[in-house]
Amino acid sequence: MSAATGPTAGRMDLGPMRDQLQARIDVINAEIVALEAERAELERVLGAMPGPAGAPERAAMRRRRERAASGRGRSRQPASARPTRADARRVTGGRPTAEQAERLVALLRDGPKGRDDIARALGLSLTRTGQLLDVLGARVASETDPDNPRRKRWRLADEPAAT
Repeated sequence: MSAATGPTAGRMDLGPMRDQLQARIDVINAEIVALEAERAELERVLGAMPGPAGAPERAAMRRRRERAASGRGRSRQPASARPTRADARRVTGGRPTAEQAERLVALLRDGPKGRDDIARALGLSLTRTGQLLDVLGARVASETDPDNPRRKRWRLADEPAAT
């Protein structure tokens, strides 16, 4: 039998295409793992935040947070397929973390601070500082800076405003 009349005559070599498709599936699986890690981090941060005063917590959200906290909601992938700590940090690199929020709360316990003072003290950008203030929501309040009425100062909401 010659190459022109053999069993593979007229067929394309699908090996490279199969390899490309498998590589794409591997990329998608890695993205799914990263998104699951991000979701778990967001649920952990959300679970640490106080709920609105007087609003009943939805049972489904409570169960989801409890599962995330206990580790029962984890993916069924083997540990070797999950991202490492460094990978997980990279995924949330652009988002405020619970640690940063707690550092901000500790800083504001010393008294009201301007956004630029907060950013400088925590080593963050002004944008990240604004995101952290948004994450803290009702736990912080703004007031007019007495030294510069065009600027705001931020303080913990449960502390009295400065005069």
